[in-house]
Amino acid sequence: GNASFSLSFFHLYRVDGGISNNDFVLELMSSLTCQTIDRPSQTDMSTLGAAFLAGLSAGKFCYVKVFSYDVTRITGSSK
Repeated sequence: GNASFSLSFFHLYRVDGGISNNDFVLELMSSLTCQTIDRPSQTDMSTLGAAFLAGLSAGKFCYVKVFSYDVTRITGSSK
């Protein structure tokens, strides 16, 4: 019969950074892992987080507010 298995315990991956701008790589990752990939509209989250923490420590923010971002959901072509 046709055996189906997943390579991961996760059902969703969230990616950021330079490689997340490459649709082919994300679709390939989704197809190979049989998982869904979420990519934020702001793909360099490390820089955004560092800037936020620097502003917080410099007193530019008086409270910590959780900010949201748009997400693109990518699934492999086999789904």
